[in-house]
Amino acid sequence: MAEGEMKQGVLWFVIALAITGGTWLFASEGDSYYVFWGAMIYGIYRLIRGFWYKMNPESLLQKAEKEANKEEKK
Repeated sequence: MAEGEMKQGVLWFVIALAITGGTWLFASEGDSYYVFWGAMIYGIYRLIRGFWYKMNPESLLQKAEKEANKEEKK
């Protein structure tokens, strides 16, 4: 799961950066363009969370236990 978090974080960041770069390239000089800060920050967040889970697997186990308890209550 940690690797998946990191991969998705990189994917979010790269796609947001590519879309931002595309809007910048197609904007005429002096025109405005879109910067997808939210998606980039979300990608960085997911990447850091993946690193955290990789370095601290016990926190990942605690998260899984919480989710399992939620499912049992339903």
